[in-house]
Amino acid sequence: MKQGAQAGPGARLVVASGNRGKVREMVSLLAHLPIEVASLEGRAPVEFPEEGTDYRLNAIAKAQAVCEQRGEWAIADDSGLEVEALNGAPGPLSARFGGPGLDDSGRVMHLLEEVEKTGGATRGARFVCHAALGIPGGPIQTAVGFCEGTLLKSPVGQGGFGYDPIFVPAGYDQAMAELPAGVKDQISHRARALNGLIPVIEAWLRDRSNGLEGQQSSSQGGRER
Repeated sequence: MKQGAQAGPGARLVVASGNRGKVREMVSLLAHLPIEVASLEGRAPVEFPEEGTDYRLNAIAKAQAVCEQRGEWAIADDSGLEVEALNGAPGPLSARFGGPGLDDSGRVMHLLEEVEKTGGATRGARFVCHAALGIPGGPIQTAVGFCEGTLLKSPVGQGGFGYDPIFVPAGYDQAMAELPAGVKDQISHRARALNGLIPVIEAWLRDRSNGLEGQQSSSQGGRER
């Protein structure tokens, strides 16, 4: 997490997610910005709406929940794995694929079993991420990112989370879970989506900084009179 002078006092961007792997990635991807990027951990709970089957609307709802309930800047995403052999499933339901009793490794194995039921010859897949950025009382901005690739027949690697151990990005011969974090942060669906929002964050920070400077100038002018 990082906070810089340009952001002004109290500037903070809250990651609207309880997924520790996702939060860790988003904090890393936004670490170069002059603003504190914070998780919800250890803070008052936020009540998120039930997720539906539309990535973009899910992401917007999460960002709005933090903006409205916490009064803070918020960034959220909704992402999933779309598997060609499964006609695009599990998609927005990726985090719940196979039922609520499964952890990441259980969902990976369930997905592989479902792919094998189709014959297993078609291995194409892609990660999709819709990200949403909100500011209290302001508009919600969104961006989308994709990462094309193929599925392995069994999980490998120790990095990442979710379906990373069975997904090989196009142009690479290693699973996402085997790639160095710095490489994943350049090519992942989440990185590409957040890259579309970084210019918006930078513009908001400039506006905020200019507003704070204007307030300080007015205050000093009032004292001088």
